[in-house]
Formats: sequence, C-alpha cells, structure tokens
Amino acid sequence: MTGTFVNKNIVFVSKFSPEVLNPDFLKLRGIIDDSWRLDEPPISTPVFSILKFANGIVISIQNERLEVVEGKLPQNLGNSRLVEVATKIYKVFEASEFKNMGQNGAIVVSSDQISSNLVEKFLKSGPWNNKDRTPKTIQLQFKYDLDDNELNLTLGDGNARFIKDGIQVEIEGVIINGNYHLDIRDKSSEEIIQLIGNFENRMTSLQNVVDEFFREETN
Repeated sequence: MTGTFVNKNIVFVSKFSPEVLNPDFLKLRGIIDDSWRLDEPPISTPVFSILKFANGIVISIQNERLEVVEGKLPQNLGNSRLVEVATKIYKVFEASEFKNMGQNGAIVVSSDQISSNLVEKFLKSGPWNNKDRTPKTIQLQFKYDLDDNELNLTLGDGNARFIKDGIQVEIEGVIINGNYHLDIRDKSSEEIIQLIGNFENRMTSLQNVVDEFFREETN
C-alpha cells in the first residue's frame, strides 16, 4: 500500500439551514448520544455553523453544503463513525431536495516512499521545464468519468498534518485529494443510503489509484 489517509469526509449539497446545527438538535434526532463531547465551543451563525467533537467527527454547514469529516482516522476501519453519522444525517434531512454528494479522501505519499517528485515524474521537457527554467513544484488535476460517478484527483507537494490513533503526525511528500462526485437528484432514498454505505469501497478504489500512480516509484 502506498501512502496514508489523512482525511475522509462526505459532503451533501441541499438547502440546509446552518442555524439548526447544534448538539441538542443532533441528540434529539438520534444522530449522536450523550457520550459525545465537544472538542471546541460550537460556532453558529446564519451562514455558517460547525461542531467539532472529541472523537474526531466534525459536522459543518455552509453555502448549502453539509459536511461530515472524520479528522481522527482510526487504525481499524470497523471503528469509523463517518458512514454511520452521514447516514443518520441523510435520514433526518431526507425530505430535502438533495442535489449531489461528494465522497472524499486525502492521501499523503511520503517522500521516503518515492524516488522522484511530481515535476520529474509527470512533466516532460520543454520551454516550461528545461535547464534554465525548472519548476520547483507543480499541481496536477485529473478528471475521470466512471460508471456511476465522477472521480476528481488533485496532486501536489506539501506537508500533511493529521491525527492518527490519537497521535499528531506530520508527513512531507505528495498529497493526493480524491473526490467522488455523485449526482443523487434522481436517486431514491434506498439508493442514496446504499451509496453512502459504499463509502469505504470508494476509498479503497482511491487507494488503488494512488498505488498504481506511484507503483514504479515506490522503493
């Protein structure tokens, strides 16, 4: 396996009101229980609201986007709460007119794992890349049409800081952001719930893509 996940999240696009996002509302609707503790004071305004919980789940609403983030990734996928929370949130807002859903993951490939940077691997020689003018770094974007969704990839050099198994980690290397864009306007509730449930399968597919991109470079 090449790289390490640093972030996973699910985004819904619909007509959400940021002011409804508060711990009492989430408890009343059965999305969280009394064991959930806030990591920071909540922020709630007419245009933006965010709740950060001690278990690493972050829920926010802004510009018709409701995002559920798992910021503290567990070592065992079976301990992940992301899909469970996203499913419960969808069921609460099921009557809303959902437009699309994004299933996203970020992976960092350590500089120790690869023998060349993005410039050396992807950029051929030319006026944009020669002995007199060599880019220090580049950013790459890829878009793929898949059977039931669209995969958008962004690659760039950088430092990734994240929490894994309760420990703060920092890795320098190539950061790959993957976005699976799903149009759910014409989907039934059962189909949407199934799509949410397939989240980890898509993250496995993203990991496989990264493995293929860097297979020849992996030491």
